[in-house]
Amino acid sequence: MIEVHDRPLITFALFAYNQEKFIREAVEGAFAQTYSPLEIILSDDCSSDGTFEIMTCLVQEYSGPHTVHLNRNDRNLGIINHLNHVLPRAQGDLFIMAAGDDTSFSHRTAVLVDTWLAYRRQPDGLCSGFVSAEHDIERIVEPPTTFSALEHCRRGTSRVPGATAAWTRNLWETWGTLPKDSLAEDRVLSLRALLSGGVVAVAEPLVRSRRNYLINDQLSVWERMWWKFERERVYLTIYERDVKYGVYDKHIRGKLLKIIKKRKFFVSLESKLLKGNIFHRFLSLVLFAIIKDISEKKSFRQRTRTVFNTGKHLLQPRFVANQFNVRNHNYIKKVY
Repeated sequence: MIEVHDRPLITFALFAYNQEKFIREAVEGAFAQTYSPLEIILSDDCSSDGTFEIMTCLVQEYSGPHTVHLNRNDRNLGIINHLNHVLPRAQGDLFIMAAGDDTSFSHRTAVLVDTWLAYRRQPDGLCSGFVSAEHDIERIVEPPTTFSALEHCRRGTSRVPGATAAWTRNLWETWGTLPKDSLAEDRVLSLRALLSGGVVAVAEPLVRSRRNYLINDQLSVWERMWWKFERERVYLTIYERDVKYGVYDKHIRGKLLKIIKKRKFFVSLESKLLKGNIFHRFLSLVLFAIIKDISEKKSFRQRTRTVFNTGKHLLQPRFVANQFNVRNHNYIKKVY
């Protein structure tokens, strides 16, 4: 048990945008945290619905032990600029991240802090299991047991569940603000943490997370594929910059950069094929499936089945794609 006078100040930062349906539950989860001393930051990114009004009402009614700060941006900043605007003002040694449509269990902060202190504050990133709420079906998702910067660059995606993440002040001060060309924070901060003090996971589910289908539901199959590769290209460019900046060991830096450049080549090839005719698009999907299966060491029979299933997608009527521009961030804005 940690003595009261040994407990560090922790920041619980909840970011919201147009989530009036879930924001009450999210804020109540923040107020219910059993850990103390705790600074709670509730920040709204200029929502056009009743999100901020609900947050204001709950803050006015709150009489608990935690320090609460309420913020509303004058204009919509987007995910990255929103975090860059709020987190530098946070006072805690550890930033517990929360979204306006997710609910944190009351002991979430306490468990993460205990874990962090058990590792003598060395990890720069922490995460946990979570309860996934998807189409009214709930299931428990456990986090990975190990994390690797090499695997992160090779996969191109983060294995850290963003909805459960916590990052240290040290990580923020060492690396600075998030790149403005990033589309979300979890992938970038995950790699930065892996290149610094590392990442530790708690198996226990500490968050009830809702999956957001806003982007995928509005796009055809081709558009979703192209968006996937365009998004990955952006992240790989950021990874490349961070590795060059943050890795001093020449051998490790060279190995990581080699993996990133190889990944960027395939992503670029896929993106170009998706802009071509129907044959090029089909070839792109097949190539992507085969590369993915080979990387996962699947058998020839399994790869054949993957190619067959990929071909069946061509029969779907949604394969009529318009000229969607992923750089239109107003269209693809992610609900936190």
